[in-house]
Amino acid sequence: MSETFDLFVPLAETETPLATLLARALGRSPAAFSELRVLRRSLDARKGRPLGHILRVAIGPAPVVAAPPPPVFPAGRPKPRIVIIGSGPAGAWAALRLAEAGLPSTVLERGKPVQPRRRDLAELQRGRLAPSSNYCFGEGGAGTYSDGKLYTRSKDREGVARVLQDLVRFGAPAEIEVESRPHVGSNRLPKVLTALRAHLESLGVIYRFETEAAGVRLERGRVEAVKLADGDELAADAVILA
Repeated sequence: MSETFDLFVPLAETETPLATLLARALGRSPAAFSELRVLRRSLDARKGRPLGHILRVAIGPAPVVAAPPPPVFPAGRPKPRIVIIGSGPAGAWAALRLAEAGLPSTVLERGKPVQPRRRDLAELQRGRLAPSSNYCFGEGGAGTYSDGKLYTRSKDREGVARVLQDLVRFGAPAEIEVESRPHVGSNRLPKVLTALRAHLESLGVIYRFETEAAGVRLERGRVEAVKLADGDELAADAVILA
């Protein structure tokens, strides 16, 4: 059985062992804390108060929670041809959830992969704009080269936690799972995105960069294909506009 406490840690004591700080606050011996886990960390910069962090700390072993089995597409049913338009966060995680359930997709992105995109941004600083490869367009979306702050209005805590776990799985720093205002950083995000794409491709996901979608073709109210800007079409049974 674990206990949970909120603990204020002044900036001057950031390097002090957590057990020592908790023992002082609770009047116990540091030896009493065999297992400590930081569940949440936020900066307290309120006016008139000392600067520091508020930590939510759990004392005791982490509860063992069985992970729910991942959804699996029913055997014996033909798999739909899924096209995802956009390789930003929404598109990447749509592809991830589908692929890990056994449904690979095709991801269309009008911009470039994350590494070539960096070169286009360098050119942008010199006044030369690539219309489809800049801060807005390209692998990872608009946040990739804008520090990668992880903000959401979603109240689905479990869903948000899963996304953070995925980011850590593909190379983001582990502290994003506890920070109240987490961010990955534009110095790390390209490697995270590259690892994510490699994982998706190993599951059968196809990326088509520098490919712009121009619309969809319907027949009898059902999607039949995605129209491409070059006049070609890509057959599809379902389309996710991400």
